[in-house]
Amino acid sequence: MKNSFTLIELLISITIISLLIVLVFKVYMQLSDISIRIENEKILNNEILFLSQNLQNLSDKNNINFNRYSDLKSTYGLSWTLFLNWTDGNVSVYSTWDCIDDVVAIKSKYCWIQINKNWNIYDLTDKNKIYFTKFYFKILPYADPSQNDLTFDEINHNWFWIFAQSYIKKYNESKWPFNVMINSQSFFNIRKY
Repeated sequence: MKNSFTLIELLISITIISLLIVLVFKVYMQLSDISIRIENEKILNNEILFLSQNLQNLSDKNNINFNRYSDLKSTYGLSWTLFLNWTDGNVSVYSTWDCIDDVVAIKSKYCWIQINKNWNIYDLTDKNKIYFTKFYFKILPYADPSQNDLTFDEINHNWFWIFAQSYIKKYNESKWPFNVMINSQSFFNIRKY
């Protein structure tokens, strides 16, 4: 009796080993995609958190500059820019470009958030990591047209809401690890002391 493999035994062994290699590779690729997806979600969430923390710091030290808003009543408080009174001047928070919703245009013109503090411009979000569409502020209170007696001087508290739709820079709708976007909104209260 021979102790060597027959051709059929050898082919069966190679087939089983090949199937195991394919299964291991497939599991590895799925784990790799999950890892990339988690990293992209962390990047997006960290940038939104950083933006919210900076806006909270600004709202703790400043008041809304209602003199810069001429059309709050007609737009029901919606604005593309947040104007604040700073102790040494004025601050504005805004999005670059238009933050439009056209898929072709957002790939060619990325939109990120900046702050202008006495003509010094700083980025609040990293333009190499995320971009925005539909970014705007809702300034409250705005004078409701049905209440003609409401004036801004009579209000003790000011508020603003931020609404944004943000994407990772490598966003790709057809690839699951890169199909990372978030709709977010944050509410900030400004107290006058």
